[in-house]
Amino acid sequence: MACVPVECAGSSEFASRTHEIRYYVPLSRRNHPTPTDVVEYCPEKLLLRSHDGFMAHAKVVESAPTETQREALAKEYGIKGIPLLSALGSLRFPQSFPYDFMHLVWENLILNLVLFWSGHYKGMDEGQPYVLSPHI
Repeated sequence: MACVPVECAGSSEFASRTHEIRYYVPLSRRNHPTPTDVVEYCPEKLLLRSHDGFMAHAKVVESAPTETQREALAKEYGIKGIPLLSALGSLRFPQSFPYDFMHLVWENLILNLVLFWSGHYKGMDEGQPYVLSPHI
């Protein structure tokens, strides 16, 4: 799965405790289950997705011959198709759309912080001094 604003591949993991699939973009891909040419992304030099690249991917998704292929491409590119608002020449995708608080903070971040602070985040750091006691 792609991250919409940048040209780097995301990953998914299944959280067995909550039965959710979480998506993230790891900067280091050294231990990644799907090898790529990129071993590590430099956060200061991430390649931003261009309007032309976004629209090209949207057209590829829409022109997929089968629904199965369309769904796979949509997941790969992080784009479901050509946006209706692309008819307005004054808009640039994804640059014209600011990040929203929901996706920046509330989706996964708060849950992951609570899991981390309670010592239940991926089984890491249990018993560390910054883990909150269960009575808190």
